[in-house]
Amino acid sequence: VMITVSHGRPDRFSRVAALLSDGRIVYHHNARYENGPLIQETTADFPKVALADVEEFQFQTRPSMRIDFENVSLLPGRKTHLHIHARSSDARHTAPEVVTASPLREIVLPELDKRPVVLDLATGELVPLPPVGPELQKTQQALRELGKGDVLYDVDLGDPTLIFLRDARSDPPGEETGEPSVTGHLIKSLPETITVVTKEGRRYEVTILAANERGCTLKYSRIPADRGVSGGGPVEPEKPQGTLEFRIAPRSIDLDAGLIETLKQMRTHGGDFPESDFAWFPIRTDLTGQPFAIARESDGQAYVLLWNRPPHVILASQAWGLESVYRTTDASGRAAIGLTFNDKGASLFDDLTAAHVQENLAIVVEGTVVAMPNISAPLGSRAIITGNFTEQEIEVLLAVLRKNVGRDSGRPAATATAR
Repeated sequence: VMITVSHGRPDRFSRVAALLSDGRIVYHHNARYENGPLIQETTADFPKVALADVEEFQFQTRPSMRIDFENVSLLPGRKTHLHIHARSSDARHTAPEVVTASPLREIVLPELDKRPVVLDLATGELVPLPPVGPELQKTQQALRELGKGDVLYDVDLGDPTLIFLRDARSDPPGEETGEPSVTGHLIKSLPETITVVTKEGRRYEVTILAANERGCTLKYSRIPADRGVSGGGPVEPEKPQGTLEFRIAPRSIDLDAGLIETLKQMRTHGGDFPESDFAWFPIRTDLTGQPFAIARESDGQAYVLLWNRPPHVILASQAWGLESVYRTTDASGRAAIGLTFNDKGASLFDDLTAAHVQENLAIVVEGTVVAMPNISAPLGSRAIITGNFTEQEIEVLLAVLRKNVGRDSGRPAATATAR
């Protein structure tokens, strides 16, 4: 892969980085610089990187300072009065400025009856439709468990339509399909551009170039987090409603020190690795002292590193729910919140905790870690969220978590307790 960046920052050191879909960062092997009167060009070469593996490119710059030394003696042992002049006052700022660009992909997505595949926007892969039968909800669940597949193309009664799966959607929302949580976009004129938001919250600008009975041609790229759909102001993060997730916190003793440092640098510079095994989550400040937890502070907010993929997580999209949420107390008599899982939730929770005994379990509510107990033994259908909560925080958590009750109801399960 070779990429050329045009810029007007000759006063700054610069480099080009490629963020790969497996979480690695690769810097250019060599670069060629061409300076014009106003615009400079940097051409970077990545000889061992395939474009399909690149999530985004970053053009990173750092302020530079020219320092002039005057009256320097060239004779050994001779002392002089040295004069030092700094040409820039900007060098005290050390955090790099990062400009990101997602690869522009052009894909021909076959019509469903011609070839049953689903487009995964993050990788550009055409994922075979899982062989689970015609029920769309079974397809949805299979794709959720697979962790990829966002858009399929179907021509029904002459109406060419993009159908969004695995909880993807268009923004603004598209047409209802008659299936729960599944929407579509009816293609009416060409070319046309829409915004698609995936289950992971990534936004893509998708242009539909052509569409017929055989397939449709799409050109798309990811919308950077620092701009809106039309290049305007920042995109506000979507606030999940009542989401409850459980994620294992990787231990510092289990990860390579170089990987940990790279992940921390990514958090400092404003993000996570796309498609990574790990992600940073904000955490209550009273929870940051957990043994072996990997934590980082950025802009006054404490973050903790958590697993981002099954089987180390229980995500809100995995079709489980709660039987009840109730007020209780912990062993010290402090206010706490009790949870009772449905059958699917109890099974997932038991599997997760059995595989991670003596590790920290992060309880994530609406994207924030509210508790992180150590798993002392496998757990079943009940859990207790404990912490130094105020009365107001207890009420807010109860209201939020009760949105999960009955989401996928099942029969009462056996009892175990997590503290």
